[in-house]
Amino acid sequence: MQKEREELQAQIAALQERNQELEERNQQLEEENQQLKSENQELQERNQERQEPRQQLEEQNHQLQERNQELIQQLKNIAMLDYEAMRSRTLKSMTTGKGSAASTSPQYKFASRATGKLIEDIRTAISDIAPSIPTSTLTENTPDSQA
Repeated sequence: MQKEREELQAQIAALQERNQELEERNQQLEEENQQLKSENQELQERNQERQEPRQQLEEQNHQLQERNQELIQQLKNIAMLDYEAMRSRTLKSMTTGKGSAASTSPQYKFASRATGKLIEDIRTAISDIAPSIPTSTLTENTPDSQA
């Protein structure tokens, strides 16, 4: 019986030692868990801090896209101006009144070619800036064919 008692005491001592080891390990894991919770909280805060500027940038991007669409529409409206009618009025003003020039004069022909080239350059520039503008709008009544 003494022997059994000593064995039980030895087992109890071993279990107490094992219990102590497990409690220490549990304490370490709780500390690690607390540290991970703290790191997680920091990461969530940093993520939130980054989300706010991102949302602001997305909003700015959306506003800029809308403004870009407005400007493209304005450019399309400009492209649809009747440049040929303006050209004709300008050239007609050269043939009437004091100091008028005949439509066969070198000055008139030069002005005709210059305004035609100007219209062509405007249409090219607009089509380069806003390629979605229908090309028929930009190439109707080419000035060279009327000069």
